[in-house]
Amino acid sequence: TATIYMNLGFAYGKAGLCNMQVQYMEKSLFIFERILFPTHQDIGDICHNLGYCYHELGDSEKAIQMFTRAKEINKINGVSRDYSKFGL
Repeated sequence: TATIYMNLGFAYGKAGLCNMQVQYMEKSLFIFERILFPTHQDIGDICHNLGYCYHELGDSEKAIQMFTRAKEINKINGVSRDYSKFGL
């Protein structure tokens, strides 16, 4: 179920529907946080995408929270992403 929500979120994001992407990514994150270890890359990817959507929706506080969490998870997993344009 969490993977289905995540994939729906990605699809809505590709369609430019950030409100819908946030809705499904939040559901996916809620489930994954209960079944995966805290630094699992799926959680990092969801946080990254949520950060981007919150940024697009003008919610800088939530965007920074999600990007910060994604950055920490990505670092642990050896994933390189540039967050400098978001001030991180």
